[in-house]
Amino acid sequence: MEDALIIFSIILISSSLGFWQEKSAIYVIHKLISTVKTKSNVLRDGKIVEIISEEIVSGDIIILKSGDKVPADCKIFESKDLFVNEATLTGETYPVEKSDVVIQNKDIPLRKRINSLFMGTFIISGSAKALVIHIGANTEIGKISSRLNYKQETEFQKGIKQFGYFLVEITLLLVISIFLINVYLGRPVLESFLFPLALAIGLTPQLLPTIISIILSHGARRMANEKVIVKRPESIENLGSMDILCTDKTGTITTGELKLHSYSDVNGHNNEKILLYAYLNAMYETGYTNPIDKAIKEYKQLDIFSYRELDEIPYDFIRKRLSIVVYLSNNSL
Repeated sequence: MEDALIIFSIILISSSLGFWQEKSAIYVIHKLISTVKTKSNVLRDGKIVEIISEEIVSGDIIILKSGDKVPADCKIFESKDLFVNEATLTGETYPVEKSDVVIQNKDIPLRKRINSLFMGTFIISGSAKALVIHIGANTEIGKISSRLNYKQETEFQKGIKQFGYFLVEITLLLVISIFLINVYLGRPVLESFLFPLALAIGLTPQLLPTIISIILSHGARRMANEKVIVKRPESIENLGSMDILCTDKTGTITTGELKLHSYSDVNGHNNEKILLYAYLNAMYETGYTNPIDKAIKEYKQLDIFSYRELDEIPYDFIRKRLSIVVYLSNNSL
């Protein structure tokens, strides 16, 4: 009875440590998510109201403008100069132009659905009214998230399981061999069985699960002190055993910002006029802010108070250019 209670207590402590660590990590994640509540403008009963994005339902009409995060998968029925950043889904950093055109082909790829908006993407410029079609787990990003929630065994867990199977095989082999030898030597059957059984219990590392749980929990706490949340303690061993980590560098291990290094004409020489024209173009644009224009404005401040904007053709991803006409002392540039 005492041995059974000890073994049961060890198993209970081991399971509790793992459960408590995962619960603590999930609690921290939910707490972080709860601090960021995004809101959306929705048309209800003929009035535009602002509600929490989680309260949006299928059939709602949402109003979107530059800077908004799309709260659900929607179909556009009204838009103006609408460009959307879909890097969350497609990985493309450049915005995609959207419109309220009708698409007949239902099997068209995700990146070509120009009349659709997807949850998790961002409005770069323009405005739109859209009908909510899918929410939550039924959205495209929700489907991706549900696939990522599948818990696959880590290499560490597989290794522990294989080690456990190895111990079981060795123990069974010893128990059967010792039992048969004792019976062959004419010893009582009950004693011949109890002796290898006691030997098997002695060989079994009852404290192994507890030791593993304590070590992994300690590692998770140390990583938490370094601002790293560990949801599954078993993943720590996988992370530590990596030799090479391959990752997409854009916007992750780099800042994702352009910096102007130099400016030159067609002959490869530095030309101040090139910088001036580029600076005027960047300063007077009113549409989509191009990362290159931002880099130009941050590189150097020029005196352009004598220039006045006359006209502008906004940047679009078909013409792939922005045109500005400015005026200086009766000379058009």
